Amino acid sequence: MKILYGVQGTGNGHIARARAMCHALKSHDVDVDFLFSGRAKDKYFSMEQFGDYQTRRGFSFVTETAG
Repeated sequence: MKILYGVQGTGNGHIARARAMCHALKSHDVDVDFLFSGRAKDKYFSMEQFGDYQTRRGFSFVTETAG
């Protein structure tokens, strides 16, 4: 089975859950391609377990305070 697993990577919560899923899927010999969006590729860290993952610009969140 081959899966494309998309992760919104603005924060680290979704990435943490993706790490758990990566481990579980690998233990069942599932072929997974990971795609992360929301920040530049050089801003991700500790991503080795995802192998040759892809990144896309995607959506992100911006907040401003009225002043």
